Amino acid sequence: MKKILSITLISALTLLFSVGCGGTLDVKKYDSKKIEHAIIKAGEKTGWRMTEFKNNEILAEKTEDEKTVSTSIKYSRGEIAFDENVNTSDLQDAIAEELNKTSH
Repeated sequence: MKKILSITLISALTLLFSVGCGGTLDVKKYDSKKIEHAIIKAGEKTGWRMTEFKNNEILAEKTEDEKTVSTSIKYSRGEIAFDENVNTSDLQDAIAEELNKTSH
């Protein structure tokens, strides 16, 4: 059952990420602290500098090829929302992976 859930989650996230750079992740089964922890841990693993900005928002910055990009990540018990103007697919994949680890 857990494998089916994992495959379903990964398939849904793949579809979401293929639609665009921004978007949201559905995280209704997680509380805000677990979501925050997953976002920060995933950001650190993928080379993003994570800065807690508000109770439900984290700023993420990454420098590649002498260019710095930044995005804000707003989260709640229901979802994680990303700015649409920045490619955050690596970060979104890592967050989904972190959340998947905590569901086992």
